[in-house]
Amino acid sequence: MPLGEATLTTLLYLMLVGMFYLAIVVAVAAPACLLRHRFYLRPALRTLWRVFAFLVILLVVGAVAQYFWTTAIWGRFYYSTDYVYGYMPFLPMTQRIIDFEFGGKRGALNGISLTTLNLIWLAFTIPVWALTIQIYRRLFRISAAPPTTTGHLSPA
Repeated sequence: MPLGEATLTTLLYLMLVGMFYLAIVVAVAAPACLLRHRFYLRPALRTLWRVFAFLVILLVVGAVAQYFWTTAIWGRFYYSTDYVYGYMPFLPMTQRIIDFEFGGKRGALNGISLTTLNLIWLAFTIPVWALTIQIYRRLFRISAAPPTTTGHLSPA
């Protein structure tokens, strides 16, 4: 696929998958955060902000992976009619995705098995999740609070 077309599919990925993630935040995460914090707004919003930040990081890292997937894998190892959703970090390839009919055309595998394609998908996906978690942890510095001392020695 030409690089200009791959860039366009990545922008479409950001837009469409971003709307999907936003729907997850509104329909699932917001009610779950409110219930978890017993409808106390401030802690619920703090948790919701972290969920939102994680999904934004996953969206951006996933878009980079989708760009590389589109330029290196799609069209070379398989062909599908919907290459915007060709790579999703939480949805492995299925025969149904490949066989999806659009405009009278269907996709196909190009000399590899579906298992091999899913192993390639896994090789893309593990770094996506690892990098997303690493960036998230660096942003929020998730660690144990440092111990507090009072300056007094306790009897042992």
